Amino acid sequence: MFADPLGAPLNHNSDYHEWKRLLKAAGLRETRLHDARHTAATVLLILRQPERTVMSLMGWSSADMTRRYQHVTDSVRADVANQVGGLIWEARSPDSGNPTVFIRRSALAVILPLVEDAVLQEGPRRSRSR
Repeated sequence: MFADPLGAPLNHNSDYHEWKRLLKAAGLRETRLHDARHTAATVLLILRQPERTVMSLMGWSSADMTRRYQHVTDSVRADVANQVGGLIWEARSPDSGNPTVFIRRSALAVILPLVEDAVLQEGPRRSRSR
């Protein structure tokens, strides 16, 4: 049971109405209060917070909840792509001044065996008949 500042019980709709008022005041679209939990968890993902930190902040005891509430956004995908690209590709400016992109040999030495292992473990792909 929750109480107001004077100790009287809160109306069970108080948080709902306050949430709607806050959304309107902020000029945001209608959404459920519950959706704010998804937003908070996803922001923590974007900020690269460790899973244990997210679980503690959100009050979860199971990593399953983290996976349920965090959503991979386009900015997260782009960040990962840039990180992978930085491991593989290297931009150099030869004497002519025109930038050229080279593949990092050290990256190939690490990446190719991993890809080969993954392909061998998966085996040949079988087409599914419908």
